[in-house]
Amino acid sequence: MSILAITFLRPELLLLLLLLPLLWFLPRRLEDLGQGLLRTLLFGLLILALAGPVQIHESAVEHQVLILDQGPSVTDGDRQASADLLRQVLSSMRKGSHKSLIVLADDPLSMTAKDRRRFARVQTVSSSSSLATVLEQASRLIPEGSKGAVTLMSDGLSTGREWGAALQALTARGLPLHTVALTSVSTPRITGVEIPGVIRVGHKAVLHVRVRARQARLRLKLYSRDPELQKRGRPGEVAGRSDGRSDGRSDGRSDGGSASEQQVLAMSEEILVQGESLVPLEFTPKEAGFLQLELRAETSGGSTVGARSPGSGLRRDLSIAVQDPIRLLYLGGRLQGGSEEMSKLLGPGFALTETSQGEAIPDLESMDLVLLDDVGEKQIPAPFQERLVQAVTREGLGLCMSGGRNSFGPGGWQKSPVAKMLPVDLAQKEEKKDPSTALAIIIDTSGSMGGNRIILAKEVSRLAIRRLLPHDKVGIVEFYGTKHWAAPLQSAANAIEIQRALNRLDAGGGTILFPAVQEAYYGLRNVQTRYKHVLILTDAGVESGPYEQLLRKMSRDGIRVSTVLVGPGRHSEFLVELADWGKGRYYNASDRFNLPEVLLKQPSSSRLPAYRPGPIELELSGGPGWWGGPRPETLPALDGYVEARVRQGSEVLIKTRSEGHPVLASWRYGLGRVTTLTTEPVGPGSRSLDSWSGYGAFLGRVLARTARDRSVPFRFEARRQGARVEIQALAQERGVGRPAIWRLDADDQPVALRFHETAPGTFLCRFTASESAALRFLLAQARFPELRQRLVLAQDSDRQPEMQIDPDAGLDLARASLATGGEHLGLASLESFTAPTGGGTRPLALRDYAPWALLLALLVLLLEILWRRLPSRPQAL
Repeated sequence: MSILAITFLRPELLLLLLLLPLLWFLPRRLEDLGQGLLRTLLFGLLILALAGPVQIHESAVEHQVLILDQGPSVTDGDRQASADLLRQVLSSMRKGSHKSLIVLADDPLSMTAKDRRRFARVQTVSSSSSLATVLEQASRLIPEGSKGAVTLMSDGLSTGREWGAALQALTARGLPLHTVALTSVSTPRITGVEIPGVIRVGHKAVLHVRVRARQARLRLKLYSRDPELQKRGRPGEVAGRSDGRSDGRSDGRSDGGSASEQQVLAMSEEILVQGESLVPLEFTPKEAGFLQLELRAETSGGSTVGARSPGSGLRRDLSIAVQDPIRLLYLGGRLQGGSEEMSKLLGPGFALTETSQGEAIPDLESMDLVLLDDVGEKQIPAPFQERLVQAVTREGLGLCMSGGRNSFGPGGWQKSPVAKMLPVDLAQKEEKKDPSTALAIIIDTSGSMGGNRIILAKEVSRLAIRRLLPHDKVGIVEFYGTKHWAAPLQSAANAIEIQRALNRLDAGGGTILFPAVQEAYYGLRNVQTRYKHVLILTDAGVESGPYEQLLRKMSRDGIRVSTVLVGPGRHSEFLVELADWGKGRYYNASDRFNLPEVLLKQPSSSRLPAYRPGPIELELSGGPGWWGGPRPETLPALDGYVEARVRQGSEVLIKTRSEGHPVLASWRYGLGRVTTLTTEPVGPGSRSLDSWSGYGAFLGRVLARTARDRSVPFRFEARRQGARVEIQALAQERGVGRPAIWRLDADDQPVALRFHETAPGTFLCRFTASESAALRFLLAQARFPELRQRLVLAQDSDRQPEMQIDPDAGLDLARASLATGGEHLGLASLESFTAPTGGGTRPLALRDYAPWALLLALLVLLLEILWRRLPSRPQAL
């Protein structure tokens, strides 16, 4: 053995040697020289022992650490067999090696005194300790640079999964890990619970429970352990089931309380588990806050099954954070009491804020969703519309537009800034209209119209009549010294009769126009048409008279007068004046090649009504995320909706069966989501949906998916490892400031913690806390401290009870041995197993001299006592 050095483990304590002279004077001056020397030597030895004198030397001793897993997950047979094989394992190991034993058990291992003396050290650690922790302890029992090996006898199920660092440390030192596979119990167990990221009050929450069993019939139940709920003594009623039905029973089989103390929140059907199953449990939290839950799996007889301790594998405590309701800004007003009806329909999952006309609209940063319910564009200020577009596109605010006759196209939203965000196009169909017209044709049949002129007059008349439609009216007045209705006013559809009247006209007689104009005026005055027109065809050789007065009166009564000069004449000042007074037009028909096209009316177009009254049959689409489960086959027919066209990229959930018009559509726009419901959510258009029992839940689910994804503009990630807790906040927007955090103590009193910015937009909070309790936090944005988000960190978030570990998720013993250069074997191979060692690049050992110093101090103390008992004799100092 080569001695390398002698040193002290606590050299700072050697400074106490400077105080030894005080022993000669305190508490009084010593007169006996021998006693003073013995006392000084005594205290000097005690100080040396406390300083920890050790000798560092090279050593060829091998170190063997044996880890024996006696946890509840190991079968009774393998637990007993592995304990019985300890003596054989020790015998097969090299003699003279330094042996240590670590037992994973809740109770000390039963061993004989002889067997215990064969180990240099025996430690018992709780079975809830992770394999990673035990492997780290085993590594520390092998001195640095010494040869050694670790032998692990376990089923590989560990309460924690941080064994990677421990295996890397063994590999770096060259220490092999030998593994002996033990058999796990095959009792059913809950291996995991998937909790959705955000659970809100009033909204359905779905917990997915992972259950594993070789073969078992189980029923899962979710209980509430809320102490406030127990104090209020609420009856144990079921708020939800995985199959959507309610069950009014309360189960009294509970280790934590009776039926009056616990409330069944959800219960599954009895299922046959063979291998692994994922079972959903649905419930609806009634209040915001922190909810304490207990999850149990029970057999068909009602008893909780488990391993050696009843229910240990199939009972699990959960802590969940229930967030505040969605903050909804309701802008409506058409339906009196609409907000109250909407609040009643949606339930406690939404906190409605309504603003009356003239009131200031709240800041959108404090809202999750805006609902424009049957409100016109003119009722919403333009600055608010611009702010709304910005909040949706850049801040992730949700927007829903709904309504009937006062919303969408009928409400004037087509050209608004909001319209471009909607998943539907608000363009209304237009109808081209050909308004009705009554035409009275006055033809000059005097003698001057003979020959070609009367023929031209008939041709111009035929062209004018041809422009009329069946709903128009036409009549023919001829004058030849007197007036006469050649064809009375009648429908233009009577084309044959009108043509016969024209054909019968012939030139002959005098020219008196004024009575004919009066006759046409009297005939048109009582006709109900959109336009009324008088067309005068003459060669302008007529008498003078009070034409201006008559024609201006006709113009005031809505009757227009146009004139046509028939024959080779190019202009007639008289006919121009008649057309001017009658608000009509002047035409010239010089020959059959220059026949005028008389304009009698102006066709127009108008928007068709966009609101379509019902009943309207509906067609459904969309996935279970919108419907909360299987999609219904049919819905009641709508009583009315607003016609719109779907835009490319939007998702249509409900449309009309006949024409495919969107009724409920949604899409992402910027960072937010926009949804349209082209009928009133509460009102005449959707009155028929009152017969659908799931209407309120469906509408709430649609609005919840439309709402802002987060309450606070940060994404929080919480981790704990033992007593160390770390919370990281990542800003989701720029310029949101610093997050605020409070931790709730046992009395629900907030204790402020502090985030430190580690990078732009990244904040970190670290602290220590008890491992045995769940941690509850309130998180907020510094600018809006009243908008808080709850966060809970379970006491077992970094580890899992051994009886709830998935066997497939345990430590792979064979691969762990392969990675460290060890061997993997079964119990039957232990008799001849020698546990080869590794490492030992420079094996060092420590020899502790502190016990020798203490022994010498004891001898000196005895000598000092003996010295004081001897007969006193004078001594000169």
